[in-house]
Amino acid sequence: MKQITKILLSTNIAFILASCGGGSDGPYEAVSAESCFDIATYSPGSAIQQKYEDTRSSPPGRSLSISIASTNATFNGKPDLLAYKEMRSPTEYLPMGFGSSLQTSYLSPITEKELTTHGKESEFAAAQLKSFEKIIYTPAWIDKKFKLKQGESLKYSIAGNSTTSSLSNPIPVSKDINTEIEVVFEGKDAVAIGSRSVTACRFNYGTHRDWIYKGILIKMDDGTGKTILKTTELTRNGQLY
Repeated sequence: MKQITKILLSTNIAFILASCGGGSDGPYEAVSAESCFDIATYSPGSAIQQKYEDTRSSPPGRSLSISIASTNATFNGKPDLLAYKEMRSPTEYLPMGFGSSLQTSYLSPITEKELTTHGKESEFAAAQLKSFEKIIYTPAWIDKKFKLKQGESLKYSIAGNSTTSSLSNPIPVSKDINTEIEVVFEGKDAVAIGSRSVTACRFNYGTHRDWIYKGILIKMDDGTGKTILKTTELTRNGQLY
């Protein structure tokens, strides 16, 4: 009788441990955003081609080409940076209609799952009109959201200076930048890209949510659940990415 009681007691303890996440499986580990970062996105190679729909503009169709133009670029006197290029077309440019935009971000070499951005250069072109913008971050802006665990938040400041000009207004106009941002990593979701599904990390910025896959924004909503951006195709060198 004592032996039967001992066996039942051991069984009950094992059941309780399993129910609470104990036992041989070890402690529960929170979901991490690390898997939604991919160093290949920020490495030299064929451009990543993305097609997406953005409901905030008309027509909603867009195409984006992402590539590393240089791994030894110099920006604002700092050498050996990554020149991360994003070419979009068509891009709405009022009042002249639609054109294209090219934005180059200057990043430190990536050694961890974070992005250190020193600044950006942007060019917008439509018909005979062109505009230019140069942003210098002081200090460099470090984005560490991929290090978050589910439910964790990150607060950071973005400070610097923006200088804009255009062919019609060639005299540069300068203004200071000072923005406070808080982001919460809410978890992972299955997100459709065309006919396939990928696992993406959902980040909540308060005003909107971003879904990130391999370091790329593939979906966005307006904070209430209404989708305002979705990706329909994502390839690299002709293959699904």
